Amino acid sequence: MSNNEVHISVEGITDIGLLRTKNEDCFLLADFRNGRTFPINTTQTTSLSDCSFLLVVSDGVGGSVSGEIASQFAIHAINDSLARLSWSIPAHDRLIAAVEQANYVVWNYGKDIPAYKGMSATVTAILIEQDSAYIAQVGDSRAYLIRQNRTTQITTDQSLVELMISKGLLTPEEAAQHPRKNVILQAVGLEEIIQVDVRKLCLQQKDYLIVCSDGLSNNVLESEMMQIIRNSSSLSEACKQLVSLANERGGKDNITVTIAYLTGEGLPQTSSRELTRPPSLTPLFIFDPDRDPEKTHKRTRLLSDPSVCVLEENVAILENLSAYPNTQDIQERYKKLSLLLNDALEILSEQQYEIELVGHWVQVQGAIYPRMPDLENKMLLAREHLEQAWRMLEEVTTEFRTKT
Repeated sequence: MSNNEVHISVEGITDIGLLRTKNEDCFLLADFRNGRTFPINTTQTTSLSDCSFLLVVSDGVGGSVSGEIASQFAIHAINDSLARLSWSIPAHDRLIAAVEQANYVVWNYGKDIPAYKGMSATVTAILIEQDSAYIAQVGDSRAYLIRQNRTTQITTDQSLVELMISKGLLTPEEAAQHPRKNVILQAVGLEEIIQVDVRKLCLQQKDYLIVCSDGLSNNVLESEMMQIIRNSSSLSEACKQLVSLANERGGKDNITVTIAYLTGEGLPQTSSRELTRPPSLTPLFIFDPDRDPEKTHKRTRLLSDPSVCVLEENVAILENLSAYPNTQDIQERYKKLSLLLNDALEILSEQQYEIELVGHWVQVQGAIYPRMPDLENKMLLAREHLEQAWRMLEEVTTEFRTKT
């Protein structure tokens, strides 16, 4: 291995748990330099300058509608945004813009579509570029670092109990048993404006990075995470054992975990001095619930500027979607939507025939019904809109099928 190479292995798994009827968690692993997403795992060797990996976990907020939709929208928007933005933009700015875009997408769907009203999701994302990791946080999913024999939580929960701890109103032990420990202060899609907490970590050889939902962190101790990961034969085995342990302890929530392991001479070794102190995290933007919300405009400023987008360079990301974790689900939903639209068109045709019969009956009776022409026009317009929607869905389905 040359002096500037980085060897990275990534793995992810999600599990419905033992009590939930659906899985509202979602995760994504991506390699932007090679334009690839990975359904479960990969091992890559890359030069330091070309290293660009993403691990992201999103958890649909419990109690909100369509949490599984919100989490999928969120990770897809983040992946799409980061793939479009030029690497000349600082990594933390790209990451903030991508998470803001996810919030914009989920918020607008929730605002405009009644079935999705109020949906939201947490987001914890790590963008690994060159010798640094940029950690973005919205909500209470978590990221951890295992370095040598120390496990460190590298995100701060944006929760009510965490706020109370910071103000000296609760101890961590009290917070763990607090009846409102699951109340979070912000989530993607919950409000029009969010604060994306972003911190930077300088990576070292043999670092493990973990991103997980609270279905794991609420049931597995940090020390247990380290022990399982270090003693497992592979990252895949480690993920399975972590999920299994969370289920053994109740499995009350969906459980998702992603792990990255980094080595290679492109990264520095951990010095003896650093073994005795916590890792240094550089705050780039810190979430403050007392700060007046304001738009950073990173999303609109960066994603609407063609000069900083690189769609042509990343067309490979869209050329083969078969590796995307939710490809099969998307195909199934397209199929169901197509069938539903087809049924709606048949029902509409029957109703149109009924209206024509009513119109004929009115004529025969010599009656006057002034709104009949208006009803007929509305029916024709509804049919045109449905037919257009059906054609668009068929086009999208065909295009999606060719890419997978």
